[in-house]
Amino acid sequence: MFDREKMRMMRLGKRMSQAQLAEAVGISQSFLNNFEVGRYVPSLKHLEAIAKALGCSAKELILEERSQE
Repeated sequence: MFDREKMRMMRLGKRMSQAQLAEAVGISQSFLNNFEVGRYVPSLKHLEAIAKALGCSAKELILEERSQE
């Protein structure tokens, strides 16, 4: 599952606005905002572009699922 909070924290850590990240990814700021607030989950294409813009791997933006044991 996509870790929207981690994306937000990484974006803020790089002192990037949503508009700046959206421009780097090639999407609108409102579309990026939908990812951050959890309305939408990014496609693999967008996930990879976001990761590249943030200087991390796409895997770093994925939540690890915990087992229900």
